[in-house]
Amino acid sequence: MFQMICFFVCFFVLLLNSKFNRIPTDRILSKTMSQVVSEDLEDLGYIFAWKKLDAQSFLLRQRRQRIWGVADLMSSCSQQDFQNRMNKTIESMSTTELLEFEKVFDTNMPKQRISNHLQRKKLEQSLARARVKNATSTGDPNIFMDMSTGRSRDAEYAEDVATCVRPSHNIYSHRLGRSLCAKELWNCQGLFQTAFDNPAAFDDIMKNQAQAQDLAGQGLMRCFSNIYIYIYIL
Repeated sequence: MFQMICFFVCFFVLLLNSKFNRIPTDRILSKTMSQVVSEDLEDLGYIFAWKKLDAQSFLLRQRRQRIWGVADLMSSCSQQDFQNRMNKTIESMSTTELLEFEKVFDTNMPKQRISNHLQRKKLEQSLARARVKNATSTGDPNIFMDMSTGRSRDAEYAEDVATCVRPSHNIYSHRLGRSLCAKELWNCQGLFQTAFDNPAAFDDIMKNQAQAQDLAGQGLMRCFSNIYIYIYIL
């Protein structure tokens, strides 16, 4: 068993160490971000491995893809063995199951018809694409659609899980017949009111739906992206 430092690595974050501020532009353009990060960590004495993870692989009702990297200082194992161990650990933690629909979403809230003609059209197009994809299934697909997709692009949608939670982006659920409220967006992140020591503070946050959504879609990510998480891998 050995200790590792787990880094959250995002395409827009180049601050794993201070010299990333001085990376030449031609180096960024000529190499992938994983190569840049790997080389700089190797120069510091680390062995490094990374993988793209999706929140829905860890019970959450949200499609949120992020890059996670794991680095170990002065490791005695090979790069391939290191990568295999990380993959094995992630496999042991991931699942195809999701949190119960009714636990995440309020099925008693009234439905709200989409008033925007363009968004109604995009919803129909998304449903048609999902039906083709699931030709053998019966009934309408359980899709969630990002209502902020531009006019010239196909709508972003996901099946059985919400699309990525973002500030100011409404997410419409075909099954619920309405846009998700801020509390449901928090639930999609695994942030349930019952998990807070002060549930009343949670209620206070929800009084301002726009700010609560902004916190779920951006603020929390900023907090957690700068935290080093110490884990053990067998």
